[in-house]
Amino acid sequence: MNTKDLAFIALRILAVYILIQSLMDLSQVVSFYVLPIYYEEIQGLARTHVINILLHLGPFLIQVIMSIVIWLYAEKISRVFIPKNKASVNQDALNQNQPSLSAYQFQVAAVSVVGLAFIVYTLPQFLPMAQSWLSLKELGMGQINDKAKDELLFSFFALLLRLILGFVLFFGSKGLVGLVQKFREL
Repeated sequence: MNTKDLAFIALRILAVYILIQSLMDLSQVVSFYVLPIYYEEIQGLARTHVINILLHLGPFLIQVIMSIVIWLYAEKISRVFIPKNKASVNQDALNQNQPSLSAYQFQVAAVSVVGLAFIVYTLPQFLPMAQSWLSLKELGMGQINDKAKDELLFSFFALLLRLILGFVLFFGSKGLVGLVQKFREL
């Protein structure tokens, strides 16, 4: 098994994991909208506006779509993860039938997978935030506590920072691992 095969398999496993996580999100949405049907006293709490349903289903849909995309394009994505061959660890002990995975290649692949996981899990969290923003806007921004506005803004920037970090880790993994190696050599 070569390096690209290993990355391909890891991406397929990540896709299945994301799909399982999305099903857990779906169960929360279903319980939110099905529970009020059985209890009359809380029927008014669950609004069935289409926009609310879509915003609640958003994280599920984004994770399902990302899972499908990762599954279908695992081979192309794995090419991004694995840099061109660098010197392998313990090259003397290897023969031609067993391609090696250098420490550099493994680190780049691992950092890229972490970045992709950050992206996949951060994107769906923007939809509930959009729902909160719409709810605040519907109530009237002047009537809302400044602390609630600040918390929403802080949450937005925290998610944005996590998303940026995910993109930096995903697309800049080769440079980051190279930088870490340079620091180790000093």
